[in-house]
Amino acid sequence: MMNKNEIKSLVLLLDDDDPEVLSHVKNKILEIGNEIIPYLEEEWHQLKSVEHQQRVENIIQQIQFKQLCNDFANWYKTEKHDLLEGVFLVAKYRFPELEMPSEEEVEELMGDMENFNLERAKRRFINSLIQGAAFKGGHMFNLVRDEINEINPQLMNLYAVTQALMEHAYWIFPDMEGMAGSGGGQMGQSEFDPDTDPPTVKARAVTFPLLVHELVKGVYEVFGTHGLPDDPRQAEMVLGAEDSLPAEIWDSRLGPVFWEKFLATYPLELFDDDKKHIQHYLLDRKSTRLNSSHSAKSRMPSSA
Repeated sequence: MMNKNEIKSLVLLLDDDDPEVLSHVKNKILEIGNEIIPYLEEEWHQLKSVEHQQRVENIIQQIQFKQLCNDFANWYKTEKHDLLEGVFLVAKYRFPELEMPSEEEVEELMGDMENFNLERAKRRFINSLIQGAAFKGGHMFNLVRDEINEINPQLMNLYAVTQALMEHAYWIFPDMEGMAGSGGGQMGQSEFDPDTDPPTVKARAVTFPLLVHELVKGVYEVFGTHGLPDDPRQAEMVLGAEDSLPAEIWDSRLGPVFWEKFLATYPLELFDDDKKHIQHYLLDRKSTRLNSSHSAKSRMPSSA
């Protein structure tokens, strides 16, 4: 390895216009290999000519590419052909300062990813239940039938028709995502303020049944926050990954069925105060079986 002054001289010669000089200096630098890159980068900052800098950059890239080819050749000779190591080699070409993570770090990362996927799946299921509860709960306008008839006897029939049309629209129109995104499908909205005690649900809609729908959705969204990770950053990541418009469209399509199945699992009798222990038992059993099933699937070897 040359000393710093010799390397500095080689870099200065790269500004020469003589092709033979440039070729000789370039080959000399390439022979040294990876060890010279930090010195080239240091000298690069001192150069005033853009063309001179580009010549240094090109040589650095050639050294890195040559090293990448050698590393891949050695990787190919290994028996296991570790995919993660191969990905790391490709990334290192763009980010030479990267260091190969240890097995412990990889296992920790995979564990975090598995936990994140579990949280995403949980949020996806909760969102489906929220939408399902809202669609089913939207029909609670029937509970105030007498009051509505006093306002206008035709309203009940109109409400029933509009609710049916809204629910079927998610299946009739394939571009519901585009309609909602452009504002054409937003006939109601709800939000809640978690800072009040109890949380405040605010909703608005173009019809009374839709208003009930949005209020029910808001109430269950409050309950749904209890299913998010305790860590605020993780919770934000889960919400960002799952609370999207395309996902909401499918939640609205499939949610009512999920909600019906969910309610069928828990007969109304189980909600009596003296039978809450049965609820807790069933929830615990289902959670245990779900986690065991997921763990078993995650350990299954992937087929070729």
